[in-house]
Amino acid sequence: MQKFAALERKLEVEAVEVAVAVASKLSPALMVREPLAEIAQLATNCFSELRHAPHIAVRIHAQDHAIAQELLTKIAAAQGFEGRLIVLGDDTVAPGDCRLEWADGGMVRDSAATAALIEEAVRRYTTVRPEGEKLEV
Repeated sequence: MQKFAALERKLEVEAVEVAVAVASKLSPALMVREPLAEIAQLATNCFSELRHAPHIAVRIHAQDHAIAQELLTKIAAAQGFEGRLIVLGDDTVAPGDCRLEWADGGMVRDSAATAALIEEAVRRYTTVRPEGEKLEV
């Protein structure tokens, strides 16, 4: 029975590792295909919640500035945002990421930080062993 439990645990860990590997391959491809999709979703949520904020500044990678300006202006209007929208090109922000800032708060999309957190969570998950299970060498 213990061998089955160890095999089950091994298969579970391998499944998690495969899922992370697949997601790691898909994410960059999706960013190339739709570089502003995640930013658009984040902005939609923010603009709808912050309709009456006096202003929102969005920092985005400089190469995406022109297209982001147009897209975010449309999203702000569709969500009823009444304040001033400022879209700034910023080379310190990675492509596909952004920083939204308003008078009393802000929000950041940082894909590298998110990837690091996921890797750490997977590492912790895959190294934790159920009580009594021995590491096979």
